[in-house]
Amino acid sequence: MQDVRYALRTARRNPGFAAVAVLTLALGIGVNTAVFSVVNTVLLRTAPYTDPARLVTLHERFPKISGLWMGVCPGEYLDYRDRTRAFSSIAGYEDTVFDVTGGAEPMRIEAQRVTHTLFATLGVSPLAGRTFLPSEDQAGGASVALLSYEFWQRHFGGSRQAVGAVVRLNEQPYTVIGIMPAGFEFPFTPASTGEPPALWIPMAFTAADIRDRLKEFPVHVVARIKPGISFAQAAEDVHRVADDFQRDYADLYTGNLRLEASLDRLEAENGARARPVLLTLAGAVVFVLLIACVNVTNLLLARAAAREREMALRNALGASAGRLMAQLLAEGLLLTLSGAALGCALAQAIVKLAASLWPTFVAGLAQVHIDLKVLAFTLALSIVTGLACGLAPALGWIRPDIGAALKQAGRQGGSREHHRFREALVVLETSSAVVLSIGAGLLIHSFLQVLRVPIGFSPRGVLIARTTFNRRRYPSSDARREAERQMTQRLAALPGITAASLTTHIPLADDRQIGYRFEGEDVHAVRWADNALIDGDYFAAMGIPLLQGRTFGPWDTPQAADAWTAPASAIVNESMARRIGPRGDALGKRLIWGGRLLTIVGIAGDVHIKALDAAVNPTIYTSVYQVESAATTSAVFIVRTRTGDPASLARAVRDAIRSVDRDVPVFDTRTLDQVVARSLETRRFAMALLSSFAVLAVALALIGLYSVLSYAVARRTSELGVRFALGATRSQVVRLVVGDGLRLTAVGIGAGALLGAAAARAMSRLLFGIAAFDLATFGITAALLLLAALIASLVPAWRASRVDPMAALRCE
Repeated sequence: MQDVRYALRTARRNPGFAAVAVLTLALGIGVNTAVFSVVNTVLLRTAPYTDPARLVTLHERFPKISGLWMGVCPGEYLDYRDRTRAFSSIAGYEDTVFDVTGGAEPMRIEAQRVTHTLFATLGVSPLAGRTFLPSEDQAGGASVALLSYEFWQRHFGGSRQAVGAVVRLNEQPYTVIGIMPAGFEFPFTPASTGEPPALWIPMAFTAADIRDRLKEFPVHVVARIKPGISFAQAAEDVHRVADDFQRDYADLYTGNLRLEASLDRLEAENGARARPVLLTLAGAVVFVLLIACVNVTNLLLARAAAREREMALRNALGASAGRLMAQLLAEGLLLTLSGAALGCALAQAIVKLAASLWPTFVAGLAQVHIDLKVLAFTLALSIVTGLACGLAPALGWIRPDIGAALKQAGRQGGSREHHRFREALVVLETSSAVVLSIGAGLLIHSFLQVLRVPIGFSPRGVLIARTTFNRRRYPSSDARREAERQMTQRLAALPGITAASLTTHIPLADDRQIGYRFEGEDVHAVRWADNALIDGDYFAAMGIPLLQGRTFGPWDTPQAADAWTAPASAIVNESMARRIGPRGDALGKRLIWGGRLLTIVGIAGDVHIKALDAAVNPTIYTSVYQVESAATTSAVFIVRTRTGDPASLARAVRDAIRSVDRDVPVFDTRTLDQVVARSLETRRFAMALLSSFAVLAVALALIGLYSVLSYAVARRTSELGVRFALGATRSQVVRLVVGDGLRLTAVGIGAGALLGAAAARAMSRLLFGIAAFDLATFGITAALLLLAALIASLVPAWRASRVDPMAALRCE
């Protein structure tokens, strides 16, 4: 306690020194705490299930068609359920949406269809009521629903009377049988961009669903491994079952339709989207903390040099070397713990700022807080940092030379050994700043490369609005199509609208793929293509060029296309047309999709569907008024405005749609520019944060360089006086000091470039359009740091040039 009290008195006597040290440490510890709190929530949080380490997910893919892992069809799910021996329980689920009706205004919610075994598989019990019975996930079973805690609070005010109440989903009544506890969410995806499910209903398979193994029915599978069974044994069991049912249906699973199965741990999927970025940022903030530690160590060394006489006298008067070392370590720990307290507040502010700027990149970012685990991390980090900072000045008193210390204390600036050590620290923090600057530079360069990618459409001046057409309200396709036509016509009649259109999927926001083959090919020669159902004005509204052929017209009706006898029309993108043959050969070519014959009538320009940094896939557009699909239960209306901000028309667009049917929900109204911006959110998030850390690191490194050069000028005052007395000019002295600064910076840049090359390889999956060792980025980083070092060196150099030779010699 005596050491702590003395450390507090020392800090009060030197408030400026203490403030600079605490603020520097707060920056380093604060950014580490902020990133760890997010990593803790997204990547380290224990899934809210019983023994989550034994939960796995099962996926399938067709490797000859696509590397995309998907769900399974109902028949395959039943095979896995009945034939596997490694699982104690297995369940299926699929994501869906519903219109909640019966209230003042219809509302669209996220939901899931699940088998009755899901909650037992997860080991989760409801807060109130019960889960599904085996009879309820059979065809013709009761219409029942389980509510999420949030939906229960929002729509029933937390009343227990909700159990037994009725909610209307897509015009159909469902009886509430239970309420799940707060925080329950499945799949456990804290980095998901979508809303969590508001409720769950049973998933039932019809006999036709089970027979049709090519049906578009993606059942996602989760299972619990039996005690005593390893993950490898479970994976082997899954592969055995997949091989068995493919032998049973050998005529189906052949050629391109030969599939492979994969088993993954459920925990490994947590935060999968955000994991590469968060791990990169976690590595970056370690360098920020290292630089902060180096700066504070430099400050403590400078103060130790100034206190050499004091410490030597205390040692001469009986204070042991251990006592002196303990005192210096206590001072370092006091500064670090003070910085940690301020850093926690800074961390919370950083997280809140990130949540306001990137609300959808990490779901739940606004709820990230400093919990006990984060506090323990910060405390441990603070102790290690404090010991590291206080160790360098303390080590000088392991074997003290009292006479040398008293003699040296009369000189300015301290010993040469201290100076050399401080120079080495500057090289260390400069190299760390170089690593961060290279990482930030690579992400900035990649982002610029992405922005140069031709999108394929013109987003400026375009507004979109979504709605749904549930089957119960619109039991016939004709009724739905008529409503869509009227809505589109009323949108086109709005003032300032130059084009209005309809589609099921928007590029960079939605993703849908279909399997197809060319006419005359073997039934197993299936390929995959992106797909959207559109109307004839889609290309004009989106600004997509129609390169050849025609768009859809009033003649493209369901009556004009009767499966095989009269093919429906299709438009393909340029990439798919090139694969078919030379320019123009694609027109008239026939495709087969889902038992329907399609004739290619037009070729449109390429559009990036999934992401700007993803390859353009073959794309097939079909007419929303001619071809029926499960995708037609939802619609996206598109309007292109003549001038002004399209967002200002959001209310008018919503009213125009609901003037046809006031009970359809209208949601997700936003501009196409916002769609594009959101698709770049991951890159923008990583680039902005890493660049911020790099700027902070460079600033701290320059402060360290400035302090060392100022220390050197103070140490060499007498030498400079001699140089002036012997005829040295002020410009020569300026060059001497600036040269020292540039020499240290150059060494740091060299070491940092080597570390930066290794870091660049590690983050290569975040790069686009550039090599990990990008010469332009490395060169610009080095040049900017040298320029910054030159500026930081000028003030100490100017002071050195103003040294009075006589005063310096008298001081000596």
